Formats: sequence, structure tokens, C-alpha cells
Amino acid sequence: VWKDAGAMQKAASEAQSKVVEDPMKVPTIEVATWQEMRTKFMAAHPELRFDGRFEPHRRFIETLKRDFVLHGRVLQYELTKIWVRDDGVLTSTNVLGKTADELIKVVKQDQEVPVKTEEQILDRVTAFMYALEYVGIWKLTKNTGIGYLAELGKFNRKHPGPDYLIRVDALFRGEIEERIRDSPEATFAEQFEDVLLARKDLGTGIHRGEDTSPPRQKDR
Repeated sequence: VWKDAGAMQKAASEAQSKVVEDPMKVPTIEVATWQEMRTKFMAAHPELRFDGRFEPHRRFIETLKRDFVLHGRVLQYELTKIWVRDDGVLTSTNVLGKTADELIKVVKQDQEVPVKTEEQILDRVTAFMYALEYVGIWKLTKNTGIGYLAELGKFNRKHPGPDYLIRVDALFRGEIEERIRDSPEATFAEQFEDVLLARKDLGTGIHRGEDTSPPRQKDR
């Protein structure tokens, strides 16, 4: 156990130093480590469906891990950048820099994937939930990711349409990101469970066209 803990600490330190050297670089996960992560997840959740439509892509796992090391929290990812195994080989395109310092530089931008149907939306959200356990941020339970997927499915049956589904997911995950950004000591898993229980109004507000933006910090 001591040797394993030391090896894990060494690997984490190396990953941290690589990210600090080049924040835009996504460190790759070794093949053996990747297979171990995947096998461990499947063994822990025999009850879950697992195929290429919603199995998180290795590139997304690497990106999620890099961002968590760099920012110290889980970011809110657009559905078009939550990749699944069925997306195959991903590529990057060269684009002009978006900041003043990068105006004369050409930077690489990761490929986006089209997300147009309710099924595709649910697949990407499922991949995101699975990915969080892959990298050790949480363990999927009925009070977290599994519960959220059930709530999304229920909402979609009541109010079909990809626009509704995209908006309610963006608001839900945006609320969590705002909470953990404002309170560094807050964990993603704790805030996720809290929002899942407390913000049942999100879906209803969207369907009625109401203002469903998260309450300001001072109002909470």
C-alpha cells in the first residue's frame, strides 16, 4: 500500500509539473493505466450500460484530468466537447488566438462534435458522469450522477426537445461550477448532490420560459 501510494503521488506530481510547464498541453494517459481505469470502472458498475455511444473517450478523460489539476475544480464542458468512444480519432484545428496576447499566434483548438438529438445529449452527459469516476473525482451513486441521469430522462419525457434538454443541463452544471468557484473548499460531489436536491425548479422554469439563472451568492 505504501509503495502504491508513493507511486500515485509521484505520478500526480509529474502530471502537475507538466501542466505548469505548458497549461495547454494535455498529458496522455499510459495504455496500461487507461486499461486499468476502464476495467476498474466496469467491475464497480456491472449494472450500468457500457458501449461506444456513451463511454467517455480517452481524450476527454485526459482533458478532464488536466483541467482538474490545473484549476483545482471541475469545469463546465460544452456537450460538443464531451467526447465518446464512437467519435473515433479526434483532431485539432489551427485557429487565430482569442486573446490580445495571442493575436499574432495560431493556436490549436480541439475538435467539436455535433449534438442535435435528445439521445446524443443524454449520451454525452452520461459520458461526463462516467468520466468523473474514471479520474477519481467521485463515485457514481443514486444521489449523484445516476440520479441526475434519471432526472434528465424524466424531464425529457415530460418536455421533449433537444433545446430544453441542453438548457436544463447547462443551467444545472453551471450552478455547480459557480458554487465550487465561489467556495474553494466545496467539493464537486457534495455540491452536485445539493443542487440535485435543491434546484428542482430548473426544468420547470425552462419549460415555462422563466428566469432560471442561479441565485446570487448573497441570496443563498
